[in-house]
Amino acid sequence: MLIGEESLEELNKRLEIKVPMNRFRPNFVSKNNSAFSEDEWEKFKIGESEFCRIKHCTRCLLTTVDQNKGVKDPKQEPLKTLREFRLNKQVYGTSPMFGINLGIDNPGIIVKVGDKITTF
Repeated sequence: MLIGEESLEELNKRLEIKVPMNRFRPNFVSKNNSAFSEDEWEKFKIGESEFCRIKHCTRCLLTTVDQNKGVKDPKQEPLKTLREFRLNKQVYGTSPMFGINLGIDNPGIIVKVGDKITTF
């Protein structure tokens, strides 16, 4: 699963209490892109590893739990705010999208921190 840093920044602008990236448990974090640009990536490379978007990642109640305290947010944030601007009801119902689920097209190639992401 991949999320862009700018996507988290945009979400955090809308929240009373900011949430960290690890709340969403991504495998990869991109940067230097516009917020939510990862939504449009169909095929891309990280270094020499080729990936495809399987689907947008729909978010569940687990994102409302502060991992450091083990406490669920009483207002169900950030899920509540994500539902205000990240829904595709026709496809995902009431589950908001945040990040993308990936498939790998050429397994066995190592991805390293700092590898460039290119779309094609």
